[in-house]
Amino acid sequence: MASIASEHQLCLAHLIRELLYLIDFEKSMWAFKMIRFFYKVIKAKEKILMPIKKESHKIWKRLRKHKDKLLTFLVHPDIPATNNGSERAIRNAKIHRKFSGCFRGDHAPQRH
Repeated sequence: MASIASEHQLCLAHLIRELLYLIDFEKSMWAFKMIRFFYKVIKAKEKILMPIKKESHKIWKRLRKHKDKLLTFLVHPDIPATNNGSERAIRNAKIHRKFSGCFRGDHAPQRH
């Protein structure tokens, strides 16, 4: 994990001020939504810093470890936010294997 000194935080107060200008000047809906998002994140941080139980701590550690990978879909529009489409694509094969236990012949996996 990087040291605190190597990380940089943009001032959300300044960003919110700029976004408010966009709302006034351009009637920008995305700027309005970004302001709401920033306020929700600030409020969520207060709740995140509360003491958490053992199971919650495991997930919290994983989220913290992979923080750079959580919102990649916002930067790259071709990346989906979930992998539900991929899971749906392989669901029938997984169900077949679950109920049959295995394929009976050597060529069955290729045919399937």
